[in-house]
Amino acid sequence: MVDASNLAESIPELGHAAPRRYKGRHVDDLALLQGGEGAFVWARRRDTGDLWYLDEDTGKANRPFVREHLVCPVPGCAERLTSAHRSTKRDGLQHFSGGGGHSLESIFHSQGCALIESWLKKAYPDYRVRREEYTNEAGERRADVLITNRDGLKVAFEVQYSSITPDDWRARHESYRAQEILDVWLFGHTKNHLDLDTHTGRLKPNPTHQAVVATKSPLFFLNPEYEIVGFAVSEDYEYDAFTDRLTRDPVHVLDRPRDAALQVRPLGSFHVSRLEGFSSDLLRILHNSTTELRRFNWNQHFRAAELRSHWQILAEQKRL
Repeated sequence: MVDASNLAESIPELGHAAPRRYKGRHVDDLALLQGGEGAFVWARRRDTGDLWYLDEDTGKANRPFVREHLVCPVPGCAERLTSAHRSTKRDGLQHFSGGGGHSLESIFHSQGCALIESWLKKAYPDYRVRREEYTNEAGERRADVLITNRDGLKVAFEVQYSSITPDDWRARHESYRAQEILDVWLFGHTKNHLDLDTHTGRLKPNPTHQAVVATKSPLFFLNPEYEIVGFAVSEDYEYDAFTDRLTRDPVHVLDRPRDAALQVRPLGSFHVSRLEGFSSDLLRILHNSTTELRRFNWNQHFRAAELRSHWQILAEQKRL
């Protein structure tokens, strides 16, 4: 079996949104994924609609530009913005007094979608990347971010901070698949989705998470402020047909979210995939180890059934 543990020990240098204290050192994946100040840092240019990012410690210097050229990126808002310089927290954007009124959940969702859109446009400049685009002429689905390559392959990214039932998720997933669109779900980093056991720090998946994993998709979480993605990795074991027991050496798998640990990587270490929609070198290894373990254990259970049948026949022959 393939063991990916040696590839999952450290976190590479983080993106430009990571706080200084996290750079150049090993960090706790869980604390990092849940971290951040909820900073509002993405906007759109009023004239072109292009995304614009507020770098750290530039709130004061960029204030005239922000006020003149930028609007809120939340779909349907388009309110003017200003920027704020903060001495104890990260600089950020904000609506003019009386404008906006978005919930923190809406801000997180908007910032997550902006991050994914920006990343895709930079990583795949020759592909079509659109925010809030309908997937067909009938308007059957509207993806948070939709990328289409030159061959017409489409991957829909959904940034999910609000609650969603398993049935609603399955309906949306099946709608995408019926249109031959790969759908990638990035759940929010807040407690609404990222619920953890207070004693072990392990993931407590909800029924919707279970539905996602049942489709053989990894369970992803997004922190848009730090530009990082976490995914659930757990351990399982090989089954030995002759001893009728599990072996002692764990295998890392993606399809058992309960009590899973979270691996965290920079968004830039992932890529769009023709097979899974969203993947990385580490995820490819974990996909393979999961598939190999399931196949191996299925064969071993089949072999165990044959052995039990054989031993039963021998026992009956001895009684004759």
